[in-house]
Amino acid sequence: MSRKWLADYVLECTGSFLQREYVKIRTNVANTQLFMDCAVIYGLGGTTCVAAKGINRGNAAAKLDGQKVAVPLGTMADYVFKETMRVVGADVSSVKVVDMAPEDGSAAFVNGDVAMACLFGGNSIDAAKEKGDLLLSKEEAQAEGIAGIDITSVTNKFLKENPGMLRTFIEVTHEANARHNAGKSDMNIIAKDAAMDLAKTKGQIGGFEFPNAGTMKSKYMNKGGILMTYLELMGSMFATSENPALKDYSSVVDTGYLPN
Repeated sequence: MSRKWLADYVLECTGSFLQREYVKIRTNVANTQLFMDCAVIYGLGGTTCVAAKGINRGNAAAKLDGQKVAVPLGTMADYVFKETMRVVGADVSSVKVVDMAPEDGSAAFVNGDVAMACLFGGNSIDAAKEKGDLLLSKEEAQAEGIAGIDITSVTNKFLKENPGMLRTFIEVTHEANARHNAGKSDMNIIAKDAAMDLAKTKGQIGGFEFPNAGTMKSKYMNKGGILMTYLELMGSMFATSENPALKDYSSVVDTGYLPN
């Protein structure tokens, strides 16, 4: 099995929007897991909330009150849901959240069973958009600081037992990113594995950022960096009495396995 094949596979997985979940957002992860890398940065092109016709940013707080909303809990779409509700001035507790996978949430929205669906995956989002509209545009979400980060994380136990495997995985990820940034990825393979057409795949991945290791260290995983800010934000957002947010997340971020 060649490293090039592995690198291609890593990027294919990044494009497989219907076959994988996005970042699991859990506060207790900080107690057992280490954040080792940011594989991809993406905006609301791949994760967003679609609301029924007539519901928009200006009236969402009133229109969604008491309505059902489909959200795949514990995923990036859950984070986007909560942040979107904050931006439109709606109380999360005012709606009835139904935990549904993106495909199911999209189908429920199309059938009129929910007033809004927060989704990831190009096909699920496009199907929902045939019956509704984005509650926030990509530009509005970006202006409000809503974006997503796909991370590589491991448990302390896994790191101790498999340091070589982890290092190879991160190296292969960055090889795939570098090849994509150089325009050398096979987009046909990525589209096929994502069960999406080529144009849709290119359009969605075109809005992603695949940062190199230097950028990771200086912009994302450093003190005050973007990843650190997200960890603090999401840690507070999803904190519970059993799994409280940490005061300092730097202890669970390790850049030692990033390529030089």
